[in-house]
Amino acid sequence: VSGIKELWEKMDISYDDFIRTTEDRHKDVVEKIFKQLVDQGDIYLDEYEGWYSVQDETFYTAHQLVDPIMEGDKVVGGKSPDSGHAVELVREESYFFRMGKYVDRLLKFYEDNPHFIQPESRKNEMINNFIKPGLEDLAVSRTSFDWGVRVPGNPKHVIYVWVDALSNYITALGYGTENEEKYK
Repeated sequence: VSGIKELWEKMDISYDDFIRTTEDRHKDVVEKIFKQLVDQGDIYLDEYEGWYSVQDETFYTAHQLVDPIMEGDKVVGGKSPDSGHAVELVREESYFFRMGKYVDRLLKFYEDNPHFIQPESRKNEMINNFIKPGLEDLAVSRTSFDWGVRVPGNPKHVIYVWVDALSNYITALGYGTENEEKYK
């Protein structure tokens, strides 16, 4: 951290709050957000299944694999599209965010705010290739590593970056503190 701060000083970059996701104040915010999402029915516990490359530390869907190995019409193996390493089928209990619940709201938002995604070609790609066909629910926890913020009430799960890392911005703004009213 000190090296980054020194570099920023040399580059004349300033900041109001240098936050790390390992800070207690951030952990408290992540736990609060996760619990709220569970309470309102946006997060549920289920099982994740995907093709995993150990070398890439990345999950892939069957249609993303290179040189898929087939048994009839079923994919039973293949290679990572990023590195060409072999993948293995992994099943893992995970918490999921209900992405599909927000399809209509997203489409309405993009219709009301046509310049929100630019350029137009990327907006069309997002809407036609991801949103309209149906958003898949997103895994937001992992049991395969032990660093990070634990799921409240289920400590074998670690909250994944989609909730943890992205919420550090509102942690720095004071979410979850006496300034709570600013976020409603």
